[in-house]
Amino acid sequence: MKSALIPLMALLVLSSCSWYRDVQRSLVDDDEKNNKRTRPVSRAQYDQLLVKYEELSKKYEKLKESPNKEQSSLVDELQSSSGENFAQNSANAETVDAFPNTNQQVVIAMDDIPSDLDSQLALFRKGLSLKASNPGEATKIFQQLESLGAPAVKVRSKLQIGDLLYGKGQYDLALQVFEDIINKNAHSGVVLDALRYAVNCSDKLGIQNKRDQYASMLNDVFEPK
Repeated sequence: MKSALIPLMALLVLSSCSWYRDVQRSLVDDDEKNNKRTRPVSRAQYDQLLVKYEELSKKYEKLKESPNKEQSSLVDELQSSSGENFAQNSANAETVDAFPNTNQQVVIAMDDIPSDLDSQLALFRKGLSLKASNPGEATKIFQQLESLGAPAVKVRSKLQIGDLLYGKGQYDLALQVFEDIINKNAHSGVVLDALRYAVNCSDKLGIQNKRDQYASMLNDVFEPK
């Protein structure tokens, strides 16, 4: 058991990039969905996205300092950018509107996040109900709960954001979210789901060493036979 815990302890000390920054990039990049299902993302494409959304990432840093002031502008930019094609896909590539128009949009201000656990769970369930019909609004709810919710709600909200990324085929960015959960929330039962997702993401991306690492942790440490 001690030897099996070594990979986990090593993983916990790894530094991770801000998952928020990657989420903001990913939620506007649906045109890469088809390509990512067939081959790993290229470094050139990743760098191109990084440069394109550098300004957006800076705006998010401001959002963390004054959330009520900056959030509306940030979401507007994400929505207006959702159709851009950075991967230069072929004409028959599948595209998905990550922020579909709806007459029932949910607007949740940071100040509206309830302090009691029951109300936070109710809002969390609201986010779950919006995942299929309005993933953009669901993501906002999960982000806000991840920032201001109780610990159990925080980590579950982060897992839902990773699930949204995974469902869109954004395996590289989803993997970073799940790794963040593994690194920072190893005490939570949610880490089991994060590990399973990490195995699948690594497999989709063709990162065999990570796939083997997470599979070993999952099987040897958390699911001993």
